[in-house]
Amino acid sequence: MRSRYDAALSRLVPARERLEATGGDATERAAVAAKIGWSLSYLGRYPEAVGTFAQATRLAPDWYGLHNGLGWSYLKLGRKAEAQAAFERALSPRPGYGDAQEGLRLARG
Repeated sequence: MRSRYDAALSRLVPARERLEATGGDATERAAVAAKIGWSLSYLGRYPEAVGTFAQATRLAPDWYGLHNGLGWSYLKLGRKAEAQAAFERALSPRPGYGDAQEGLRLARG
């Protein structure tokens, strides 16, 4: 499984660089960043995942999934207050989002 995420990163990172270099659409850049963020998270590279998700939320501030990924990455780093804030931002546009609700419960606990 781990090699699958490493392989994904080897394709996604150059794709992100090309999009940035060509001034690609912000939504497309955020989508690639989301995939990179989740891959980094699944590989246990949480500090990098935080940076990637944070950058992506600036490109697409209303995308609940990015805030959710940021929350889970913060939670894995033990940064519960920041995780809680990220999960709350994820729940703002999508109040019933179960994954973010679970993350918020853990961040508060």
